[in-house]
Amino acid sequence: MVVTVILTYLVIGPVATLISNSLAWLVSALYSIPYVGGAIAGAILGGGFGVLVMFGLHWAVLAIAISNIAVNGFDYIAVVTAVGPFVGMAQGLAICAKARSTKVRNLALPATISQICAVGEPLMYSILLPLKKEYAINIVCGAIGGVLLGISGAKAYLMGGQGLFGLANYIDPATGNMSDFYKVLICLAIAMVLTFIVEFIMYSDKRAEEALQ
Repeated sequence: MVVTVILTYLVIGPVATLISNSLAWLVSALYSIPYVGGAIAGAILGGGFGVLVMFGLHWAVLAIAISNIAVNGFDYIAVVTAVGPFVGMAQGLAICAKARSTKVRNLALPATISQICAVGEPLMYSILLPLKKEYAINIVCGAIGGVLLGISGAKAYLMGGQGLFGLANYIDPATGNMSDFYKVLICLAIAMVLTFIVEFIMYSDKRAEEALQ
């Protein structure tokens, strides 16, 4: 116990802080690149934000988004991080639609419902990580969705809820302009359809049963 506390304060904490600060710098640097910066940052954050959440490193990125909204009234970073719950939702729906295994469906259905509120841990730990290929699909499709959102130039005006309840974040509260809302909606719809098709094709009951034994 004493050793763990010492390691946390002297090693793990400083290393995590260094990584978080480096990620924040990288994201800011990418967005400053003309034309392609948003797409590159979108690919990294869209595909990798779930990984950052697993290790608690996402707060550095979200801090930039919160600061941007406070200073500028809008932010681009929060937009691309929104793709994860929708990709997960599409994956869960595809698995529920194709799976014949009662065990898999009993895991996938409630986990998919959780994704509506952007609670991704049930799907992540019960399905995606054990099956591995599903996790790879999640990352790739998330990255594609992130690229679309990055290219769209859509802005977030609030740091509210996530998932379906976060769509209002993209409506300009000052003017009521919904152009960013529609951009996000279109990009998320494309990402979800792509994810559903890929997952439906790639999913295998036999592989799932073996992984979840």
